[in-house]
Amino acid sequence: MPKIVDHDARREELLKPCLELFASRGFHAISMREIAKHLGVTTGTLYHYFDGKLALFEQMIDLVLAQDAKAALLEVPADQPWAAKLINLSQYLGKRETHFSQIIHVTLDYKRHEGERSRGLTDRVINAYLDSIQTQLGIVDEAQLDALFSVLLGVIVYRDLRPNAYPIERQLAALQLIGQEITNSLK
Repeated sequence: MPKIVDHDARREELLKPCLELFASRGFHAISMREIAKHLGVTTGTLYHYFDGKLALFEQMIDLVLAQDAKAALLEVPADQPWAAKLINLSQYLGKRETHFSQIIHVTLDYKRHEGERSRGLTDRVINAYLDSIQTQLGIVDEAQLDALFSVLLGVIVYRDLRPNAYPIERQLAALQLIGQEITNSLK
């Protein structure tokens, strides 16, 4: 009797370890053969589930975005006061710092090599996180959303470059205090 395979589950199983692989090697520096070897499967298996490396990469990105949005819904509830949401967001990011650093790496690497052709994928990544932050934190003003997202990206990149820097949670708390001091000085 033939083995029944849930193709969607198998595809997801193959995609999950790929973020770390693409982040460490880069999209263009790795072949389907190397991906297959890393996953412990044949290249034929990969081509059975994916049309090629780009399809695998894009599906991996889509899976990561969906998983991150789902996790954010649970860990950064939208029905809390602003201060609690910011604390929850900083804890959420702090626990997944390596993960988000890897997303930044693969997105920037892909953009660097693909240039303007990367626009669809990079827009998808950025918009997914902007939408999630906007929904969970209830930010309506686009400039505020851009500013917060820029700060979050900056903190993650800075910590990647300087691992001994203060943790994300501490840096965001410090920014909140700076904001309060600026508000108080304007009164």
